[in-house]
Amino acid sequence: MPKNVAHARFERYSLIAQQFGARTVMFQQAAARLLDLNVTQLECLQLIRHLGPITASDLAREIGITQASMSVVVGRLIERRLVSRNRSSDDKRRRLLQLTEGTAAFVDAVYDRHVARMKAIIDAITETELDSALSFMQILEKEMRTTAIEMNKSAGDMGNDPLF
Repeated sequence: MPKNVAHARFERYSLIAQQFGARTVMFQQAAARLLDLNVTQLECLQLIRHLGPITASDLAREIGITQASMSVVVGRLIERRLVSRNRSSDDKRRRLLQLTEGTAAFVDAVYDRHVARMKAIIDAITETELDSALSFMQILEKEMRTTAIEMNKSAGDMGNDPLF
């Protein structure tokens, strides 16, 4: 592929990706505000839901913040009774975070209108289009996770712990 074609393709991607990223941040901030949470707390709830039960240290590593910062986030989620910390049945030294009963429904309620609109969009595209979009999103998710962890480590190396 000629260099100018590859550059043009990347530029097309870059513009949409920047717009999508900005809208995603604004979307998550709005959702967090409705739940009286900050974005980090909301994202932790989502990760615990999808990856959990999980230790606080594994969750901190997953999002790239220090264990001290994660301790503050988890403490607030436990105070709100959105998360519980229980001993692992496999290893009594490990304490696992999991959502408390009702937390998933509490969070999901904020997204009801968005989910309805997304279902309509998905119904309007072909299975091939959906498969392509989802495949690309999975690739992007892995790349963004890696980059976010690297960036948070660099920020931590400079003494800037990203607690929000």
